[in-house]
Amino acid sequence: MKSLEELDLSKNQFSGNIPSTISLLQNLLQLYLSHNRLQGRIPPNFDDLVSLEYLDLSGNNLSGFIPKSLEALKYLKYLNVSFNKLQGEIPNGGPFANFTAESFISNLALCGAPRFQVMACEKDTRRNAKSLLLKCIVPLSVSLSTIILVVLFVLWKRRQTKLETLVQVDLSHPRMRTIISQQELLYATSYFCEDNLIGKGSLGMVYKGVLSDG
Repeated sequence: MKSLEELDLSKNQFSGNIPSTISLLQNLLQLYLSHNRLQGRIPPNFDDLVSLEYLDLSGNNLSGFIPKSLEALKYLKYLNVSFNKLQGEIPNGGPFANFTAESFISNLALCGAPRFQVMACEKDTRRNAKSLLLKCIVPLSVSLSTIILVVLFVLWKRRQTKLETLVQVDLSHPRMRTIISQQELLYATSYFCEDNLIGKGSLGMVYKGVLSDG
């Protein structure tokens, strides 16, 4: 049995899962299980069929992913998993580099390379979106940061200029004199005339007056 090279069980009413023991037929060159009622997953140990050249699993109810381990089947020339319920990424290495979209048509939700005529895998979409986002956001962030720094510098410079202006005092200005002579007080209040009396308090009387310089 281990020397069997071709096994054709297509177009029967077989149901259930594909027996994983098929992988023991390591001399098998051709395996045809198409147009049955097989379900479940493709056995991941099919990579033990090291001599396999033809694999037809089309027209069943197989679900789950296409095992990436099948990339190790270096002699595989023909693969058909169409008309099933497979989903996930189609492997892209090994013999899959030579397969076309016809091998994978009418499945549930396969994704992969454009040549397979399926949708792009989500991780590739996210990677492309992230790359595009980085290309746009990074330069924009740098530009905004530069503008903010320039604005902050201008505001700081204006504040410094304003402070310097405020602390500059013209000591020669007449209004800056702080010492008033007694004679000036007498003239300013008309010798403390009662007409200039504003009020009285515990500290004395308060007069209004006009200095000679206004």
